[in-house]
Order: sequence, then C-alpha cells, then structure tokens
Amino acid sequence: MKALSKVDHVRILVILSDEIWKDLEDGLITEVEYGVKLKMIKNEINEHLSVSFNCVQKIADKLGYIIVKNKNAFGITQNYQIAKN
Repeated sequence: MKALSKVDHVRILVILSDEIWKDLEDGLITEVEYGVKLKMIKNEINEHLSVSFNCVQKIADKLGYIIVKNKNAFGITQNYQIAKN
C-alpha cells in the first residue's frame, strides 16, 4: 500500500472531523464523545504531521480559503488570517 502524501493525510483528517460533526448533529454521539474524537484528530495533526506553509495553503485553497501572513516591520510573521477565496 502506498503511503499518503501530507495533503491527503490532512484531507482525510478533515473529512473525518466533518463526519464526527454529522454524528453529533444526528445524535449518534454525545458532546463528550465528540470532544474526545476531535481531540484525537487534533493530536494526530500535532504529533505526526509536519506540514509546510505551502502544503497548508494548498489545503486551504481546495477548501475555498486563502491564508494571509501578517508580518511586522522586521518581516517576521506575527499571525495568520484566513479569508474566503
């Protein structure tokens, strides 16, 4: 079996989080179960996925958003803003 690219890995995690949200809306899981499952997804992203900014931009673009870096006078990125594409 071929290994997943970083983009596909994140895409699948996002799809899973959407499915978990649907399960919560449909009453199939409780809010506590939702929180636990969402934390598992967050941990997967934080622990196992080192993604470049370009990779995140590609994912955001596919979801219909753009990411804008806000830099200070010294050119250091202070934060990011997400805007609808």
